[in-house]
Amino acid sequence: MKRKGKFVRFFVKYAVKTPIIYLAIVIIGVSAFVSLTLTTKVPIFETYSGFVSYTDHTYSIKIDKEITGDVSTIFLYIDKNTATYRINDISVNGNTVTFTTNDDEAIMLLQTTSKLSFDVQISSMTLFRQIFLNGGKN
Repeated sequence: MKRKGKFVRFFVKYAVKTPIIYLAIVIIGVSAFVSLTLTTKVPIFETYSGFVSYTDHTYSIKIDKEITGDVSTIFLYIDKNTATYRINDISVNGNTVTFTTNDDEAIMLLQTTSKLSFDVQISSMTLFRQIFLNGGKN
């Protein structure tokens, strides 16, 4: 009980009577949050859907609209909640994406369905911009 009384006296003396410690903790916390959100990059993805075809050990996905920009990785899925497969070795020609994969689960997915969706990273932005300037919207 005495130990608790010493802590209470210490807390009242330094945190309640003089709010400098409290203000210092708040300022350190806010500055840490702002600095971390300014340095953390968040990827922005665009979702495409298309039909899969297989020819000569290569898979092709025909999509409705053209992919712009430099694309090095796509993420294939039917349902994002069950499984997503990362494909690195791709090439984009207009509205056709061609790739090869050695991932057995991805191959089973590609062979069991003809229509699937995939995400392409189109840009990245800081977490601060995403939260405060864009309001959480892309």
